[in-house]
Amino acid sequence: MIFVRRGTLGEALDFYGPKGIGLVPEKVSETTARLLPASGGTTTPILLKEVDGNEAFLANGYSPFLNFEVEDFDFKVPILLSMGGQLDGKIEYTPVGKVASLRSPHGQMLGLFEKNEI
Repeated sequence: MIFVRRGTLGEALDFYGPKGIGLVPEKVSETTARLLPASGGTTTPILLKEVDGNEAFLANGYSPFLNFEVEDFDFKVPILLSMGGQLDGKIEYTPVGKVASLRSPHGQMLGLFEKNEI
């Protein structure tokens, strides 16, 4: 579950949804949203939940990383940065693919990965 400040669920849906990381909203209410990977499969769904006050920030710190494999890494990273994400270190170009760590606008730590085509 990802906690977001009250009034920012729409921004979080943009960041994690099709405009940003690429997850697909399955169910959306006034205070929660359930997102699934676009490719389907058995990946655990992500639940966004609005909370009052500073609870969203107090629940994060260096939160566990949410890792996402993305297509078109070079396109996604600038979009996520323009939506308020912040790089946490440099982008790594490894033999198996591109890797970046960033913090979402709501404080969660994210890992992005794009496999090299062989």
